[in-house]
Amino acid sequence: MGQTVAAHDLCSQLPPFRKRHHLQTGVGHYGVFSGRKWETQVYPVVRNFIVSNN
Repeated sequence: MGQTVAAHDLCSQLPPFRKRHHLQTGVGHYGVFSGRKWETQVYPVVRNFIVSNN
C-alpha cells in the first residue's frame, strides 16, 4: 500500500488530472494484478483511465 502515492511523488511534473489513485481492498500485492478482482474491479479502472487519457 502506498506505491501509487510514492509514484505520484516521483512524477511531480505530471499535472494532477494525469494522476489517479486506486486502493483495492481485499487483495495483496500479487492479487491486485491477477484473478477475479483484477478482471472485474481493478482492470476496468485501469482501462478507463488509459482510454480517458488518450
